[in-house]
Amino acid sequence: MDENEKALSLSLDIGEAMLCSGADVHRVEQTVTLINDAYGSGKTSVFSINSLIVATTLHSGKTYTQSRRITSYSTNLDYFEDLNTLSRDICINHPSAEDAADAFASLKKPTSHLSQIMQLLGYIFAAGGFCVFYGGSMSDCIVSALIACILRIFDMRLRPHFPNRLVYTIITAAAMGLIASAAVYCGFADHADKIMIGDIMLQIPGLVLINGLRDMLLGDTMTGCMRVIEAILTAFAIASGFAIALLVFTVPSNAIQPSVTVQTISAIFGTLGFAMMFNIKYRRLLPALLCGAVTSVLFEICTLLTPSMFVCCAIPAIACGLLSEILARVIKAPTTVFLLPGLIVLLPGNALYYTMSSIVQSSSHEAIHFAGLTLQESIGIAIGVVTSSILAIIGIQIKKHLSQIVKHHKQ
Repeated sequence: MDENEKALSLSLDIGEAMLCSGADVHRVEQTVTLINDAYGSGKTSVFSINSLIVATTLHSGKTYTQSRRITSYSTNLDYFEDLNTLSRDICINHPSAEDAADAFASLKKPTSHLSQIMQLLGYIFAAGGFCVFYGGSMSDCIVSALIACILRIFDMRLRPHFPNRLVYTIITAAAMGLIASAAVYCGFADHADKIMIGDIMLQIPGLVLINGLRDMLLGDTMTGCMRVIEAILTAFAIASGFAIALLVFTVPSNAIQPSVTVQTISAIFGTLGFAMMFNIKYRRLLPALLCGAVTSVLFEICTLLTPSMFVCCAIPAIACGLLSEILARVIKAPTTVFLLPGLIVLLPGNALYYTMSSIVQSSSHEAIHFAGLTLQESIGIAIGVVTSSILAIIGIQIKKHLSQIVKHHKQ
């Protein structure tokens, strides 16, 4: 294998690792292209969807083509940031392909006991925080957190052995729903629906749906469609699992609206939980929590001003996106590291649960209403994120233009 072929292989290895860690396909294509350009490629053509990367490079009239098949992926923003830093270093310093491959191999570290503890705490904070955010009591919060611990054990011990992810989702959702309902039935908690909503947030495919809609809005239609279909199937699996619990136990719906202070604090804990679940570097936690807090406060303000859930999600998503862009440039980290945790509070876990509950109760009118809210919230988040990205690009172009004017004026 010559140097050019090694460079192409390295770029695809990095692109595959980034895609498996939570990167969008546009960033993967850009990274693979820039790395090959750094090694002297005359032309690089990259095509990526969420399950495949294909790249062709041209060196001195000779063509090289390689591909990578993606079979599984998760969200590991610590690893993603390290990969992003490595790709930047390759483009700036141009190390040999072998040295860069050694640096890439050294990035993947074995999972430590501390990392596993942080993951467990992330599950606890996320489920408990959003249980309270949607109106749960302290006893509901405790039960939701305990169920989250059980889900974490399932994810570690059972999930790797399930060939079908949808079947696993149905089984775990049913188990969580039955435990939540049984806890309320036995008097250990107050509101089974709030407990379930807190735990639904751990499985909800909101980020997949949002990324899918965003991909379609940005022109990556095929990837967007695949992600939207995956999100719909996952949501159906979650609904099917919790529906089993609702068929066994009668779970009343409780319309409880906590204070803005309680919601903001609980949203911060929920954001912290997901940041830990996403393996964000410790020094990035405070900026990520800032994004979550700003998003939560703006969401509460918007709900007081307008009944439109589309607007209530789009405006905070724009603010979160712009703040993430600013933090990314100040701190020198990928925007995704701050954007994903900041958007968690907007995910439609509440609407998804009540859609499912209405279907089980044969209330078609309410089911349509909550399904519409779920769609409104998802589209609002996606459009908000795309809008913030466009505004950030416009801002960068204006800054460059002004810099050129100032430079020309000085000359």
